[in-house]
Amino acid sequence: MKIIRSENEIISYCNDLKLKTSFVPTMGSLHNGHIRLLEEGKKYGNYLISSLFINPLQFNNPEDLANYPKNFNEDLKIFEKYGVDLVYYPKEKKY
Repeated sequence: MKIIRSENEIISYCNDLKLKTSFVPTMGSLHNGHIRLLEEGKKYGNYLISSLFINPLQFNNPEDLANYPKNFNEDLKIFEKYGVDLVYYPKEKKY
């Protein structure tokens, strides 16, 4: 499983893929709903990509963002178990 952190790298990497891909975006803290989407993605594509990005713009209250669960290592184990080929885990940007 490959992990990419840079926007430029993910664009370049995906442009070079000659496979039918499936993409499952997430905010981490994976649960059964995410797992079902990963399983479906594997059915319809030859290459499964998922993202893990907690978007600060989705939170009105800064406390909600601060308290949002972050389980990166556990999420990676789930991605690996369900056959994710590539994880896009962008570096945090200042908005």
